[in-house]
Amino acid sequence: RQKQQLELPFKRGTTYFDGEINLSPIIDSSGDVTSLVGSIRDISQRKEAERALRESEQRFRTVAENYPSYFSIIERDYTIGYTSGYEFKKVGLDPQQYIGMPTAAVFGGKFAFVKSHYDRVFEGEEQSFEMHFNEQYQVYRAVPLPDEDGSIPRILVVVANITDRKQAEMAVAAERNLLRTIIDTVPDHIYVQDLEGKMLLNNRAHLLSMGAQEQVSVLGKTV
Repeated sequence: RQKQQLELPFKRGTTYFDGEINLSPIIDSSGDVTSLVGSIRDISQRKEAERALRESEQRFRTVAENYPSYFSIIERDYTIGYTSGYEFKKVGLDPQQYIGMPTAAVFGGKFAFVKSHYDRVFEGEEQSFEMHFNEQYQVYRAVPLPDEDGSIPRILVVVANITDRKQAEMAVAAERNLLRTIIDTVPDHIYVQDLEGKMLLNNRAHLLSMGAQEQVSVLGKTV
């Protein structure tokens, strides 16, 4: 006694197409169903579009889940609309648990710093910044995601874990500082000049022998 709708494959010549059947009962004055009225509609294009959308979404999920670090879509109310990335797998976290979460809850005491950059992105400016967060050195790249009317209801934030690079840079800087300290402690005069006689490096003893106090006062000069 109720209308029915079914989706079934139908044969047309030697090929098949996706069809939608709509059935409606014809009820007489006594309330009995005397017959059915049916129609078949070709929904092949709709079904193909749905399959293409599912495949596109699957490709997107695969790319998102295997992105080397993190990326997120931040809504205008500063909640997380979407987030994914391989870093979640590495640390054993489910990115789904962050969807809908306020970014203030994620960043805690660093939220004011992060928001100051996100505010500019919501105004149409792209932003890049570095931050030490969750025991990682991270670089953030944030860009607007405008609607057709030009408004910016959300932004895209891509985060790269640069901890290895930063630690390597700090190790090199520490070695450089140690070498500089050793050189400046040596009482002998140590200096380096290029082929034109321009000063490239001096230790403290040589610098004082020239009556100078700062490296900048003699570097690049011919002595």
